[in-house]
Amino acid sequence: MAVTHTAAIRNAIADNFLVLCGTDAAYLQLEDGGVLVSRHDFPTPSGAVSAATLDFTCGGGIADTSPASGTIDGAKLYTSGDTEVCAMDSVGTAGTDIVVSSVSIATTDTVTLTALSWEAPD
Repeated sequence: MAVTHTAAIRNAIADNFLVLCGTDAAYLQLEDGGVLVSRHDFPTPSGAVSAATLDFTCGGGIADTSPASGTIDGAKLYTSGDTEVCAMDSVGTAGTDIVVSSVSIATTDTVTLTALSWEAPD
């Protein structure tokens, strides 16, 4: 039997997902094949839920000025206590859950995280 959730339940799941990230210093680790390329710290994880989607507040962008080189193909979201919250693979420069300045990174680049969205399961 398939389970589907109402919009209210999905919104509550998304709200709780943000709570699980913690009250300070959660971070997103951008990876190439599971290897760290870039880390982006949220000063205080915050965001807004609409239509079961949590859009994290990234301000003008959260930058990493000393990345490793690689091609970003995934990401992991962690609490401030280094506990993994989730893994994500929709990363790109537009139209993806995680929007970054570039996915092909050199050590001399600045990688800017401009958007991060998470959708509650149906």
